[in-house]
Amino acid sequence: MKQLIRLIANTAERATAYESLTALREPLEQLVARLQTVTIGLLTDLAQGKVNSSLANSALYLKVFGHTVIGWRWLEQAIRAEEGLAKGNAADADFYKGKLQAARYFLTWEVPGCQHELALLEARDDACLAMRDGWF
Repeated sequence: MKQLIRLIANTAERATAYESLTALREPLEQLVARLQTVTIGLLTDLAQGKVNSSLANSALYLKVFGHTVIGWRWLEQAIRAEEGLAKGNAADADFYKGKLQAARYFLTWEVPGCQHELALLEARDDACLAMRDGWF
């Protein structure tokens, strides 16, 4: 995970060269920081033998982790699109603008939505784990 965080940080650093990407970069940076904290907490719980409660919401963790990686790749594409637009090739402008709009969608709609999942993971919410067959 450390290597992934370094890669994302490098991409975020490169994105600072473009003021227009600030609103895309910041939600991803916030997500990465909180994901690190949640991961450390869950690993600590696992090390203490709290296996069931630590893994009860693993699908949420995988969703957040996946959105982090996808967000990182969209930020990378946004950088490339800004570079392409800076070259001034009018024939490719719509393509690059489309990439920027797709990145904008994912990084402003999907990535911030992961904060709710992280809150559930931080709280070690047991709504799913506590359910019993007889209650259906």
